[in-house]
Amino acid sequence: MPPIITKWRKAFLILIIIASLAVFYFIKESATTEIVVSKIVVSIFFMLYFLVTLKKSNYLLTLSLLLFFLSTILFSLQSQSVIGMILLLVYRLTLIKFAFNRKVDWKLFLTVFVIASSIISLLFVLIFKNTLFYYLSISTTLVLVGLISLAFTNIITRSSSKDILFFVAIALFVVCDMVFGAKKIENADYINIIVGTALYYISFFLIVKSQELEFIKD
Repeated sequence: MPPIITKWRKAFLILIIIASLAVFYFIKESATTEIVVSKIVVSIFFMLYFLVTLKKSNYLLTLSLLLFFLSTILFSLQSQSVIGMILLLVYRLTLIKFAFNRKVDWKLFLTVFVIASSIISLLFVLIFKNTLFYYLSISTTLVLVGLISLAFTNIITRSSSKDILFFVAIALFVVCDMVFGAKKIENADYINIIVGTALYYISFFLIVKSQELEFIKD
């Protein structure tokens, strides 16, 4: 990659970080509007960065990017949280293609998935009420568990840098869900919003970077 392009991309990332810190600084703890606006601003920066650095048109990656953007915004709105959760479910389903590997040890994958999903399902039964949001939460979480199980299986069987990066990204998604889950359960303070949102964007950035050999400009 030409040095000028590399420097431009680094400068753009620095701009994203500065913009993110700026919008978070002005968020009020209980102001939903400010939170949504801040996520829109940061999401636009991320979308621009990935769209201008993609190697070629890839419909699945573009769809994943748009679903990421829409689910982030709608999930922040109390009146649209169910729609946001549905889009989040579809978004995570698109990530399966990025984790798929024909050489996957399916026996190991199923073992990890069954154990992890059983534990997660039990936690949801104990914590959440029997609502539509509850079932959607179960669905999105099981997809996430499937993703991290598949990513874990890949690094055990192949352990390439691409697989490791993808596993780290999905692991951050899990931590992000835990942070936002703690916020909903305990009505935790403003720091949960900052930490959870930051982890959310970092994990998505790592997912796209893990596909760099296929989708990013050389």
